[in-house]
Amino acid sequence: MNFHRLPGLQLQHLTPPPARPLRLDVPVFVGVAPRGPAREPVLGPGWPADAGMVHPLRPRLRSVAVPVDGLDSYRRLFGEVEAGAYLGRAVATFFAQGGRRCWVMRIVSRSTPAPSARAQLHMLQVEGAPPLPATLGLVARNEGAWGNTLQATLALQAEAAPLRHDGSRWLCTAAARLPVGSLLRWREGAAPWQLTRVEALVRERSGAHDLWVPGFDSLPGAAARVELLTVQLRLGDGLSVENHSGLGLDPRHPRWLAAELCRQSQLVWPAADWAAQALQPADATRLGTETLAFTGGADAFEPLTPDDFFDPLAPDGFWREEPDPDQPPGEGIDALRRLDEPAMLVVPDLYHPLGLERDAEPVEELLDAAGAAFAPCRPGRTVSTPPPPVAYPGLQLDPLRADELQRIVGLQQRLVAFAAHRATSAPLLALLDVPPGLSATAVMAWRRQFEAEDSPDTAAYAPWLLTTAGGAAAGMPGAPGRLVPLPPSAAAAGVIAAREAQDGLPFGPAQRVLQQVVMPRARYSPAQADALHTEGINLSLLQAEGVVLMGARSFSRNGAYRALASRRVVHWLLRWLQREAPWLVFEPLNPGLVEDVNLWLQNLLRRLWRGGALRGNSESEAFFVRVAAEPRRQAELLVDIGLALAEPLEFIVVRLSLADDGLRLAPAAFAAAEV
Repeated sequence: MNFHRLPGLQLQHLTPPPARPLRLDVPVFVGVAPRGPAREPVLGPGWPADAGMVHPLRPRLRSVAVPVDGLDSYRRLFGEVEAGAYLGRAVATFFAQGGRRCWVMRIVSRSTPAPSARAQLHMLQVEGAPPLPATLGLVARNEGAWGNTLQATLALQAEAAPLRHDGSRWLCTAAARLPVGSLLRWREGAAPWQLTRVEALVRERSGAHDLWVPGFDSLPGAAARVELLTVQLRLGDGLSVENHSGLGLDPRHPRWLAAELCRQSQLVWPAADWAAQALQPADATRLGTETLAFTGGADAFEPLTPDDFFDPLAPDGFWREEPDPDQPPGEGIDALRRLDEPAMLVVPDLYHPLGLERDAEPVEELLDAAGAAFAPCRPGRTVSTPPPPVAYPGLQLDPLRADELQRIVGLQQRLVAFAAHRATSAPLLALLDVPPGLSATAVMAWRRQFEAEDSPDTAAYAPWLLTTAGGAAAGMPGAPGRLVPLPPSAAAAGVIAAREAQDGLPFGPAQRVLQQVVMPRARYSPAQADALHTEGINLSLLQAEGVVLMGARSFSRNGAYRALASRRVVHWLLRWLQREAPWLVFEPLNPGLVEDVNLWLQNLLRRLWRGGALRGNSESEAFFVRVAAEPRRQAELLVDIGLALAEPLEFIVVRLSLADDGLRLAPAAFAAAEV
């Protein structure tokens, strides 16, 4: 049958959308900052993004991760780089190495919320009430002393209302400019101004045109002058500026002041006591502006402890059950379970090594006194500033004390367990920092604390690094100051991201000079470096060209997953299948589906092989796809995918299971496979 000849039937040729790139270069940083999203209201079914977000009974999320696409984006959300703990330095170092995007989660105390700055409104009041005292105001978007830098300018504006009187009634000439909830003021002659609201807007058909008939709570006279009142709010904190214009003063207004601040602002919330009430000018005759000063914000870093990085109700610090989409996520790193994009986990503020900031080395400033003739060099002068006071006593742990080192190991084992738990859903790498101050022998003893289970999704980095405070390493202008410590995992995350962006996934993230890193905080002899490398510790060593990240190994004792590049290829495959394979569950299980799946996966693996991710002189040496001929139960399809990675020559087997209850992915037990 020729469909093109059927009347009224047309065939539309659609081009399939381009494949979305799947990136593994995006880490999530979890740490302490002076500002940033925290205790955010829950959004989702039953919890809309409106003025109800500030209701006292609204559930809130203590831990919230947000995407950051550059250092300027980080500053706008979390403050200056050197203003926090290690988090700011870590993010700045990541971008300095060539990282392009990350997620950041601010950790705040679960037991002691810090006060947020507030400002009081005077030009507005709740409708029908006398002017209110300090309750009608604005609140800084999140807790901390940063809110005291906020300034707000509120402007109450009037313009001619889009109305005309036809002799018998008022008609609206532009319905979009006069929605229900609009506040108007009107007067006749020199009479005092009166206020009225648009309670309804009725559409009537008149020939070829529509008429809009407004309903008012008090009807202006036919000769009245009618003006539309709106609010403009300008907010700034020295790092960013927000302008919110055309705001209404009624919850029914589509640009209701409280709702717009809840949905759009990154700087303030409306106070909960007026967010659901209609407002009006305190004086209908007085228009103009008022400037609001925010006060009362304070930092509360002292109550922070390492336990705040985890969910207090979960036995392991995170929940192993699949997250319920109808329930709010957990706290700390458990809140990351619903994030699919981050492929690396870096926790620079998990603990603060005792005394590390106080061991900072001074920087020698070399004076440029060279003239036109040769002369003896003049010595430089040493510039040193006193170390800052201890701001985070609850996070302080001493790696040189056996009991506190064991506490550090326990915290890091939780991160390892979290990464292992994610291995079959949205796998990620946990990047650990070897505790500073340990000898090479002690580092190897620390490494053996993680051998209870094979940990291919974990990598460790040593030693801690030194960068300059307030200089280029912080992404801030100004002369370099003293040397300050930096967790090495931050630089490693940047190297991993930059290597993937430049060369692709299969290439090992090592042998790269670390940018804006002055020196390692500890040095190892060649023999010690060899021994630590064998144990899977990735070292940064001082070389002629600078500080170089030398290794790219995981914690796995299994040779197949020992190289980070190999494990990342498997992560990519698992993530790709999770994203692209769900359509399989809607297909009937028959020989045609088996053949389609086989060809689909063969094409995917062929691209990996040609891109250098797999080894082998032929496809049969590089990979295989094997579909189970006899499923173990009805309506189940089992597919084994074999990969020949960089080392060794055996295959890594990934099992895809399609059953009537859904799609499951898992790396099968490692074994040499016959093809």
